[in-house]
Amino acid sequence: MIRTLRLKGFRRYADETVSFGPGPNFVEGENNAGKTSILYAIEYALFGRVDGFKTMLSLVSPGARGLGVEMVFDARDGKTYRLQRAHLLPPRSRTKVVGHFTLKEVAEPERYVLSSDFQDHEEDLAQKLQELLGITRRLFQVAIHMRQGDVPRVLEGAPELDIVLGVTAAVVASEELRAQALEIEKEVAALPVLEESIRRLDEERTKVAERLASVEDDVARAQERAKELGRAVDGFAKADAARAPVVALQRTYVSAEDAVREASRAHRDQLERVGAAAGEGGRARCEAEVAASAERTRMLHEKRRELEARSTALEKERSELDLARGDLTGRIHRREPLHEGAQCESPRCEVCGAAIDRDRSARELDAWKQKLSEVDSRSKTALDALDALSQELRALASEERETAVEEAHRRARLSEIDASEEEAGRRKTTLERATDVRDANARDLRAALLELAKVTPIEFDTGDLGASLGQSLADLAATMAERRGRAEAERDGAAALAGRAESERASLGGRVAEIDRELAGLRAKTAALSDKAQKAERLRRLSEGFKELQTELRQRASVTLAADTFALHAKLSVGDDRPHEFARVIVDPAKYSVDVVPKHLEAEVPAALYEGGGHRLLLGLAFKLAIARIVGRVPFVLLDEPTYGLDTRHRATLLDRIADIGVADQILVITHETMGHVSGRRVRVSRDGSVSRVTEVVA
Repeated sequence: MIRTLRLKGFRRYADETVSFGPGPNFVEGENNAGKTSILYAIEYALFGRVDGFKTMLSLVSPGARGLGVEMVFDARDGKTYRLQRAHLLPPRSRTKVVGHFTLKEVAEPERYVLSSDFQDHEEDLAQKLQELLGITRRLFQVAIHMRQGDVPRVLEGAPELDIVLGVTAAVVASEELRAQALEIEKEVAALPVLEESIRRLDEERTKVAERLASVEDDVARAQERAKELGRAVDGFAKADAARAPVVALQRTYVSAEDAVREASRAHRDQLERVGAAAGEGGRARCEAEVAASAERTRMLHEKRRELEARSTALEKERSELDLARGDLTGRIHRREPLHEGAQCESPRCEVCGAAIDRDRSARELDAWKQKLSEVDSRSKTALDALDALSQELRALASEERETAVEEAHRRARLSEIDASEEEAGRRKTTLERATDVRDANARDLRAALLELAKVTPIEFDTGDLGASLGQSLADLAATMAERRGRAEAERDGAAALAGRAESERASLGGRVAEIDRELAGLRAKTAALSDKAQKAERLRRLSEGFKELQTELRQRASVTLAADTFALHAKLSVGDDRPHEFARVIVDPAKYSVDVVPKHLEAEVPAALYEGGGHRLLLGLAFKLAIARIVGRVPFVLLDEPTYGLDTRHRATLLDRIADIGVADQILVITHETMGHVSGRRVRVSRDGSVSRVTEVVA
């Protein structure tokens, strides 16, 4: 919302400040008085330029060396900001102006946010203003600033809505996705060459594998014998080597199991203490009580602020009554002696000494006394109300203290529960860690047992990982020592034959491995290209999806705009004494042009051709306001001569209802028509020769 606007050297304004308030603000005055310049000043402050003016010099007052506009506004973040912008002619320059801007937060003291003196650029300011007000230049042109004479033309179409509503973004995304798909498809073109290479390597591998199978058949009997003897000897050696770490792991597991039992007992004990601290209802009830206390404190603070505001108002009223009473008492004391005694036959003024009509003087004296009596009565009423408010504030303060103590007790209890739960969490973590260690030891032990079972020909009990497993491992050691001695005698004879067979097999196997590595690399590349081909297909589908999204966005926006335009037109029109003349309003989703369906025709006709000038203006104004509504709640709307072309009846209705349209919190309306009794803040602009002035501000 705009609070104030100062124009210095701007068109016909030498140095004028205009104040605005929430709701409707009417800028009224005769034609060519300078009303529209106020809206130009707002546009200049926001964007540094004004549509329709090619240079800044065309906005500078005659004889001035520059122009400046200062706008104070309330932003979305609840703070107030001061935006200052100026274009000045450097010394000895007649055609070139230099622009400057500052943006400050209105505080104590004021704080700079951006400034061209700090090397900040227009892009930084535009981005910050969009953040504070939600306004871009395109949005300002499409939905906020409704220029004089341009409103009816919007019925013929507003294609720039695509940018504001995000439809253009969907089109750009579709084209970008299609371009990405084309780039990927260029890479995928090499896929057939890779597939042919894989086929040739597969054929070579088949031949080498067949040759390897033939060689293995020749040495199969020798290898089988070598394997049998090797397994017999190596099995006992491996089993003996694998047994020692299994024994160590079994002992570690027993210790970890004991640690888990101890941590579990400690965790259960702490959970019982948590339950005792939380009490009936548990933590949820305690948190609910704390939240209720906080809510009660907030309500009491709000009530205090309300009472203090009322008290301040009453104090102000009582002070004003005291001033009035002093003035009336002084008048009475000076006038009463003139009506006492014989000398009052021709009373004279106590200030200038001029003769006073005796009857008139007596009537004035009686009126003053009557007014003094009324002032005394109002003063007593205000004093009584102040006493009552003071008592109520004292009671409220006591209640706030009690609430604060109660909330502190409840928060202390919640802190105690938090501490107990935190300790329970630590003990649970200890239990989980001990359990993880025990489980890890169990996994390691079972894995070691499986490996031991693979390499030992002797069976042993692995069902229990505790004491019985320890005894089984001791028995296994004794049996293996006896059998290993007999197996070692047979091992040496088969070793030489097995070695020769392994050497021949390794030669052929090396070639197979080499081919497999080449195939793996080619297949990895082929898989990557296949994935890219699928990605290209997905990108093309997404591109088509964004095209469908573009159509969907336009269709939804058109339906919403049509409904809002219909409703706003009915609200702004003279509709109390005759039915609405349209059955419905239709917005074309292709170019956002407006058609209407008159009730007597029951057919669509272009609104720009069907209606007369005044009706086109009303319908165009309703459409522009519907646009402002669909893009989100804008901070303000600027209407330049919205009643131009309307008859007296429609003009009065529009001005009277324009405050209730609900599109923005602040509406600035320029009009040269008679306002009548329309409610709203009024700013009167007049022209004194070649200078425009703000001569009157009426709430």
